[in-house]
Amino acid sequence: MLTSAEYQFANTLDLGGVSALELTRRFITRGIYPTDLIDSRTANIDSWDEFDGDEVDQVNAKLYVRKTDDDPSSSPTYGIWNEFANGSFKGRGFQFKAELESSNTSQNILVDELGYVAQLDRRTEQSEAVIARGTGSKAVTFTNPFFVGTSSILGSNTKLPAVGITAQNMQSGDYFTLSGVSATGFNVAFFNSSNSGVDRNFNYSAVGFGKLD
Repeated sequence: MLTSAEYQFANTLDLGGVSALELTRRFITRGIYPTDLIDSRTANIDSWDEFDGDEVDQVNAKLYVRKTDDDPSSSPTYGIWNEFANGSFKGRGFQFKAELESSNTSQNILVDELGYVAQLDRRTEQSEAVIARGTGSKAVTFTNPFFVGTSSILGSNTKLPAVGITAQNMQSGDYFTLSGVSATGFNVAFFNSSNSGVDRNFNYSAVGFGKLD
C-alpha cells in the first residue's frame, strides 16, 4: 500500500509575460479510515492509536508552487518547489503540485478542494506628456503591456484595456477614431468635419489588468 503520493497539476498557468499577481490556494483535505473493520487493517495492532478508528491524525497534505520567467512552451527553467502560501508572486509561468502522505497504512486522505485563484491588479496607465498626432494615424505604445487574456486563460484578447482620449486643440466638427487596441498599444486618428485628417494633440488613459515585462 502506498504511504505517499504526488499530483502535479496538468496545466501550467502562463500569463504571456512576466507580471506580479496574487495567488490564493484552494486546498481542503480530510483524513479517513477507508474502513473501520479490524480485518481490513494492515498495520500492526500495537501501532493503532484508536481501536474504533474515530481519530485520523496520521495523514498530511501540502500544496507547492514553482515559477519561471521564461516562455513555458519553450524549455523553461523553473525555480525550486516552495510550499504554497497565499501572497504576491512575480513570473510568467506557474506550476502547482500536491503531496499527500500517511504514516499509518490504515488511514487515508480525501481531497475535497484542490486549486488556486489567480488575480491581477487593475492598472491605469496615462501619457506623461501631450502627444502630437500628426496628420496620419498615430500608433501609441504602452509603457508596459497589459494582460488581455490568453487561449487558456479567459480567452485571447477578452480583457483589452479601456482607452480614453483627451484632445487638446479640437475644432468644431472634429472627431477621432480609435482602433487596434491591444495588450501593447492602440491607434488614433483625428478628422475634421470634411473627414480629412487633421493634426491634433492629445493625452490618453488606459485602464486594464496586469503589468507585463
